Amino acid sequence: MSSRSASPEDSAPRGAGRHAREIAVGRITAPHGVRGQVKVESLSDDPQRFSQLDEVCLELPDGQRRGSAVEQAAAGPGGRVLLKLKGCDDRDAAAALRGAYILIPRGQAIELPPGRYFVDDILGLAVVTVSGASLGAVREVLRTGANDVYVTEQAMIPATREVVREIDVEAGVMVVDLPEAI
Repeated sequence: MSSRSASPEDSAPRGAGRHAREIAVGRITAPHGVRGQVKVESLSDDPQRFSQLDEVCLELPDGQRRGSAVEQAAAGPGGRVLLKLKGCDDRDAAAALRGAYILIPRGQAIELPPGRYFVDDILGLAVVTVSGASLGAVREVLRTGANDVYVTEQAMIPATREVVREIDVEAGVMVVDLPEAI
């Protein structure tokens, strides 16, 4: 099971505050129907993988965390997933989960090929230019269609190979070569 992976040309939004032991694979966006199902924005390369999950950890918007068994999962169009969690049996219970991130143990994530990263690993990286100027830490990843954008305190950085020159997750650093227009 993997979180959607990121290369300089492919990444996805994530919630902050992840623990190194876990990967976010989805975010609950809304209730669906009256029987407790939730709509999930898949943060995984393969939304079909939700059907293979037995148990997940929910990180609620207020920071609370709790485990939940997965009763049913069905992938839909556009990376969306309908999910039924044990104990979530009506629309009100489903609505209370809006904004929660769905986490799995990092050990259940697939091994990524060289040059690809989990977005959770991108968040928090210190960004420096090739000349050594600090641009702050990556605090958000925006999906724009053509390419994603890494947002720091000081810049919005196109996630392209031409701009992102190096990512060193172990050192916690991303090196970028920004065009003059940025």
